[in-house]
Amino acid sequence: MHQLQSIQRQFWDCLRNRDTNAECLPPLSEGGTLSNQERLEIYRNTMRSAHIRALAGMYSCSEKILGERYFRQIATEYYHANPATSQDLNLYGESFPTFMLDWVHNHPELVDYPYLPDLAKLELAIEQSYRAKDDPDFDFDMLATLDEGDYRNICFTLGASLSILESAYPVYEIWTAHQEQDEVEVIGSIDKPQYLCIARENFKPVIHKVDQASWWVMEKTSSCHTFGELESLAQLEKMDIPLQRIIPELIHKRWICGYKIIARHTES
Repeated sequence: MHQLQSIQRQFWDCLRNRDTNAECLPPLSEGGTLSNQERLEIYRNTMRSAHIRALAGMYSCSEKILGERYFRQIATEYYHANPATSQDLNLYGESFPTFMLDWVHNHPELVDYPYLPDLAKLELAIEQSYRAKDDPDFDFDMLATLDEGDYRNICFTLGASLSILESAYPVYEIWTAHQEQDEVEVIGSIDKPQYLCIARENFKPVIHKVDQASWWVMEKTSSCHTFGELESLAQLEKMDIPLQRIIPELIHKRWICGYKIIARHTES
């Protein structure tokens, strides 16, 4: 069994790597007109094509904008730079937005497409929202039993399907426009950042535009800042953040699904 697992790992490593020396090939049956290297290349091409198709499915809007041929070129380079670590295709492509940021920066032909990395972030958030686990119901009864002093130490928990995005580009309008088959009309630039929240509702990811204050609360909450720290940070950053209104709204929308009490220890 140990020898079989070793052969399987060796074969998997060969598939993931672009180049493999002959002495590193796993033991394959001899015979036929093809060499072991040629037969391995068939598996390697099949695996690469499968992962590129998975990327095209996850980032379908980006593919429409870039065109199938150019997107495939980018996806191929991404595949070789980021070999698969799992045989589950659903887990592949999480670092593609970061890869796109470098790609756009280093390719002058994309000077008019600076929004592509943020668009990729949005498409990734939609995919992750779809596959996220279900959230437990918010425990209002337990919240009611907390002492007054505990409230400042509450760290709220965002829903598992929730992601937030800040962009200097109208990525929501760009994504929406490319969901239809009709010709896309010109989308103008925006003069202030766009704040988005992606969350699953009735088994389907939904994109919401939110105001800066709500986005700020969710962004700080995702870093596990307590309620008391949110109050202090809002004052420090001189922001008008109506926490007493925003947090109940987020709970009502099920974007906040729970909480825990955090005891901060300071050195004397």
